[in-house]
Amino acid sequence: MAPGPASETNPAELTRLAANVAAKMIAEGRLTSEALVSACLERIAGRDGELRAFVQVDADYALEQARNRDRSAPTGMLHGLPLAVKDTIDTQDFATEFNSPLYTGSRPGRDAACVAIARQAGAVIIGKTETVEFAAGGRNPETRNPHNPAHGPGGSSNGSAACIADYMVPLALGSQTGGSMIRPASFCGVYAMKPTWGAVSVNGIRINCPSLDSVGWYGRDTADLALMASLYELPGELPDDEGVTSIAPADLRIGICRSPVWDRADSASADALEQAAVRLSQAGIRTTSLELPESFNALPDAVATMMRGDARIAFLQEYRADKDGLHDDFRTDVENQRQITPGDLTGAYDVAANCRAAFSDVLADVDGLITPSAPGEAVMYEEGHGDPIFNVIWSALHAPVINLPGLTGPRGLPVGISLVGPRYSDNRLLAVARTIAEIIDTA
Repeated sequence: MAPGPASETNPAELTRLAANVAAKMIAEGRLTSEALVSACLERIAGRDGELRAFVQVDADYALEQARNRDRSAPTGMLHGLPLAVKDTIDTQDFATEFNSPLYTGSRPGRDAACVAIARQAGAVIIGKTETVEFAAGGRNPETRNPHNPAHGPGGSSNGSAACIADYMVPLALGSQTGGSMIRPASFCGVYAMKPTWGAVSVNGIRINCPSLDSVGWYGRDTADLALMASLYELPGELPDDEGVTSIAPADLRIGICRSPVWDRADSASADALEQAAVRLSQAGIRTTSLELPESFNALPDAVATMMRGDARIAFLQEYRADKDGLHDDFRTDVENQRQITPGDLTGAYDVAANCRAAFSDVLADVDGLITPSAPGEAVMYEEGHGDPIFNVIWSALHAPVINLPGLTGPRGLPVGISLVGPRYSDNRLLAVARTIAEIIDTA
């Protein structure tokens, strides 16, 4: 049953609304933006002292935005919806600090393109979320996993994933270079999408590796992901009125891909992939084992070279301005202490380019592939933000990736499954995701 008028609805229920549901309620006059934002702020106030997902929240400003939305005609598909933004993405009304002491209090004074588009569509920017320093290394924030605060939420979009998982907001923006969207989604048990590389403007976000960095988002379900995909006009088949095209299970064929780094999966991820495959098969979806060509085995090392080689350029500005204040991780890159040569970098980029050209053929007979989103359950907080090894291949291939939650490991923590498709198949992949999510996520 849909919630009643905002005045009659428990704030705790409001915070659990999917964004697409809340948007319809606001459009129909059954919910105000102020009521929804107030409920989210109450949740943040009660929970963020422990989880520390946010680095900045301005309650008064958020409520002012919400009231303005309620007084005005709808401006777009996110009208009145609260949105959290990773603190490596510029916002005109909040500082953008990158979790770096070099940028404490830094205010860019303008929105990144992805934020500007969301604001134009009526979103209420509620605050900035924590991140690994520069989304690249260095300092890890104190953000904890909502399912067990002794564990970490992943990196580097850790705050964005955690605030969605703890029902603080319905939508959050993040970014991914190697695995910074999908791994936190797996650790926190939420839906996430990293679209095709280049499908969403990265103007105004911290760029560390231009050939990999992508904007992505978190939501409550696949319809939320589709709502954001529609906002940014992602490529592929046009969605239907509910957000994505419907596909019957019998019309799908899904590849089960253990990938070249399968030896890095622990029992939690291995069992989750097997369980997902069984559920899909039992639901009538045709499944097949899918192996990547041997040439793809070189992709993890190629990505490491690309990221470290490009970081030499990305952090040169900070190195020149304050060498001693820059974290050792980044000084190592600028000084090229790993001795990455121009030939190494050229070779790495050629490996990635050649594999991209071959990837569409790999997926020619399937509607997508599923593979682990992380090596296992969330690591202990003291161990850092986890290993991106199960994400970097798809980042290098520029492929769209959707994390599907719903499975758990032996410690009771979430274990995600990645659904991967060919480049520029984003809306088609969302249609596939809606069908298989209902099968995998049975909670």
